[in-house]
Amino acid sequence: MTARLTHVVPVFKPGGAELQLATLAKAQVVVGDGVTLLCLTADGPLRDDMESAGVRVVALRQDGIGTFLRAAAAARRNDVVHSWMYHGHLLGALLRPFGRATHIWGVRRTEPFSPGLKRRTRLIVRLGRFL
Repeated sequence: MTARLTHVVPVFKPGGAELQLATLAKAQVVVGDGVTLLCLTADGPLRDDMESAGVRVVALRQDGIGTFLRAAAAARRNDVVHSWMYHGHLLGALLRPFGRATHIWGVRRTEPFSPGLKRRTRLIVRLGRFL
């Protein structure tokens, strides 16, 4: 195994970022990397595809500290934690002190006043920018 990678994503339904993540994770498995996908809500059509490709999928329920503890346990032994989008970045940034992994954040925009963002998402963007 060349590297142990964890990807953190809020939802895993067919969409632009999720399909890019699926393509990347499958390619990482092909070259021998150990890949774990942490997802707050992982149930969906892409889950079976990822698991059959050799990606370990950990579905995290949004139940407070239990979610965080499961995420920390899954990410603890990895070399890289790659967070996707706002909610994924927040969880990835909070996991950073509990492991030795490098943290990478992939997001399309970080402007909290972008049109169409809900109030809660704007708050998460601000927290992410701070972290």
